[in-house]
Amino acid sequence: MPWWELPTDELVESLREERAVFWRAWRRYWFNIPSMLMAAILLGMVARIGASILSLTSGPAGVIEGIEWWFVGGSVLLLTPIGIWMTRIRRVEGIVAAQAQANIDGLRAVLARRKGARR
Repeated sequence: MPWWELPTDELVESLREERAVFWRAWRRYWFNIPSMLMAAILLGMVARIGASILSLTSGPAGVIEGIEWWFVGGSVLLLTPIGIWMTRIRRVEGIVAAQAQANIDGLRAVLARRKGARR
């Protein structure tokens, strides 16, 4: 039986389930292990560069010399594979969220038609 022929209470339950699927995909799109690792690495890099700059007493000319470039380079090299990993996760979760949103839109349209037909 196609989903648009289901009883209204089953459609409402399907709508609730699709919303849950959408929000789970949305959370996994934004809050996943690679994004948390990237945030931690970037915050550590900013803190390390800030500490390097604040510890300088030679004035503005020593700012570039005081930054620990090995740390910045290592962080960039570490962020590259993590970024690729995050892109793969986001691609999948984006597709799941788009499919769930399409189902939500269809269910809302059917429910709106039924609500209008009852009047």
